[in-house]
Amino acid sequence: MRLLYLALDCPLPANNGLRLRTWCMLRALRQEGCQITLVCQQAAGAAPSRSALHEVCESVWMLDHRVSSLTQGGDWGARLGSLASALPHAALRFRSAAVRDLVARLGQAKTADAIVCDTVFAAVNVPDELRPLIINHHNIEHRIFESYRAVETNPCKRAAAGWECRKVRDWELQVGRRAALQWVCSGTDRAALLRQQPHARVVVAPNIADRLESAPGGETDPNLVLFQGALDWFPNRDAVEFFLESAWPLVLRRCPEARLRIVGRNPPPAFLARHRHRAGVEFTGTVADVYPHLAQAAVSIAPLRIGSGTRLKILEAAALAKPVVATPLGAEGLELVPDDEILLAEQPAEFAAAVACLLGSPELRHRIGSAARARVCAQYSFAALRQSVRLGLEALVVPSRTPAGVCMRDVAALES
Repeated sequence: MRLLYLALDCPLPANNGLRLRTWCMLRALRQEGCQITLVCQQAAGAAPSRSALHEVCESVWMLDHRVSSLTQGGDWGARLGSLASALPHAALRFRSAAVRDLVARLGQAKTADAIVCDTVFAAVNVPDELRPLIINHHNIEHRIFESYRAVETNPCKRAAAGWECRKVRDWELQVGRRAALQWVCSGTDRAALLRQQPHARVVVAPNIADRLESAPGGETDPNLVLFQGALDWFPNRDAVEFFLESAWPLVLRRCPEARLRIVGRNPPPAFLARHRHRAGVEFTGTVADVYPHLAQAAVSIAPLRIGSGTRLKILEAAALAKPVVATPLGAEGLELVPDDEILLAEQPAEFAAAVACLLGSPELRHRIGSAARARVCAQYSFAALRQSVRLGLEALVVPSRTPAGVCMRDVAALES
């Protein structure tokens, strides 16, 4: 199958969640025999990555449409201007005449059998007449705004988030009506999408741990707790702030030797100034590779209160057999068994107790970490992603074979 793939960003270097999912999907599509024309809306990092991209894609187009951060503030003129638009600001940020013209020209040339959009926001540059459309969801986007509203105490910000949430949900519905196939990260996201779009054709294509060949090993620091996640993304900053203010002091009371390392790019100066002098806390800023830090950690945490999709940070830690403590939302969509393969806690005291318990018990760390790695190897590998991609493509080519809302666990039954 020939695919025109619209990426919001150049997928290489694959050093954040958006790029990792895009890069894994491109490789899986290639290995399933697809011929890919890739259009990257942002070209950051493109120059040293072109040769690797051409190993997967027949042709690559790089456009450099600069997109403002959704969670860093700024760009207030565009934000205010979007109030009068039916489109959400989250989608308007990606609207580009250059991208739309290129997509129209490539579509009219009939060089592709289908168009793949990375998230519903990439569809803002696809002319209505171009079909069929495939959406590769990284999240169910409106649920990010819903979960933000649940923790935001400022009434003005809550109202603004509610307004944007409604417009994002309307945009998801509008794009969904055009889509012949939608890939989502998890069964949880699949259920949410089908509640919104009951007749949609949805296949779970899981996020994966892409470096499972990196066997657990190396010297572990028994006192080191790790958080990883880009700090220019508000849900990660909220998670760090929640943990530092509410749970970390309780951990230190029980484990005075504990240290917390926060690995994440671009922490805002004001955020860094508030927290960098806390006892036992280290901010690394941007790192070339998170795996050496993960290998050293005794415990990984994901105290998220805002988000959708599934957390690659949990899969990466589990792949190295590192025990994880997460909030229920942080672990949402991942089929890790609580208390056996992951520890879940929502309240600060419970979260701190779980972290301290792991720090105090090498045996418990080994048991939970090993079980988590086994789950990831079985269910969140590149082979699992390829199987999901194959199922989706078969559903697109032979629609009668696959009912709407197919999930990963349905694959064996369909193929038998």
